[in-house]
Amino acid sequence: MDFRLASAGQIQGEIGARLRHHRLRRGWTQQELARRAGIALNAVKHLESGGNATVSSMVKVLQALSLINELGDSFKPRETLSIADLERLDEPPRQRARSRKSSTPTGASARHR
Repeated sequence: MDFRLASAGQIQGEIGARLRHHRLRRGWTQQELARRAGIALNAVKHLESGGNATVSSMVKVLQALSLINELGDSFKPRETLSIADLERLDEPPRQRARSRKSSTPTGASARHR
């Protein structure tokens, strides 16, 4: 799923389906996940169904499923670029390399032989 083009509801549904998939791979019931995460069973049901849930509940579920590191790079601040860097990005890429200049003038090596 391309999250950039999806609605909030579609994204929530996809996240819920992914959490359900990981829970089932471990052979856990929703009740077991709720117990391990330290949250209410209804919170797990809301998460898996794509309903509204708190960020705290989601973090606890991700921790219980050992998926919390998946968030590690998700919201990292991006490197800021200077105006000069941005202008360089707008320049068209080079199509070919510069020609090499020889150290001796053309034909000079032939005359010294």
